[in-house]
Amino acid sequence: MNSKNVGRNDPCPCGSGKKYKQCCQHATTSQSDAALKRLLGNVPELFAKALKLQEANELEQAEKLYQMILTAAPKHADTLYQLGLLMIKIGRFQESLALLQKATKFEPSATNYCALSRAFQALQQKEDALAASSKLLNSILATRLHIT
Repeated sequence: MNSKNVGRNDPCPCGSGKKYKQCCQHATTSQSDAALKRLLGNVPELFAKALKLQEANELEQAEKLYQMILTAAPKHADTLYQLGLLMIKIGRFQESLALLQKATKFEPSATNYCALSRAFQALQQKEDALAASSKLLNSILATRLHIT
C-alpha cells in the first residue's frame, strides 16, 4: 500500500473506519495485502463517496478517496476520469492530462475523449485537442451507427 498518499490522521484505505495511524500505517506486508483486498471490495462504495464529495466541491477529500481507489485498482477508468476532471477544476492540467489519457486507454468512450480534449485545450495543445475531438466524434458516430 502506498502510504505517501494517505496522511496519518486520514481514514485508513483498508476501509476499517479507523485512522490510518491506528490501523495499517505500521502493518506488515501480509497485513497490507489483506488491507488492499478489503479496499478492492470497497471500491464501489469509495467511488460513490468520492463522487459526492466532488459534487459538493470538497475536492481535497475527493482527491484522497480517488487516490485510495487507484492504489487498489489503478485501471479503474471511472476514477481516472473523475480525478482527471477534478485536476482540471483545480488547475493541475498536466496531472489531469495523464489521468485522462489512462482513462481513455482503458475505456475509449466519447465521454473520456471529450475530457481529454478539454485537458489538451487547457494546456494550449490545440492539435492534440483536435485529435481527441476527432476521436470523440468518431466514437459518437460509431455508437449511433452501431459500428465497432
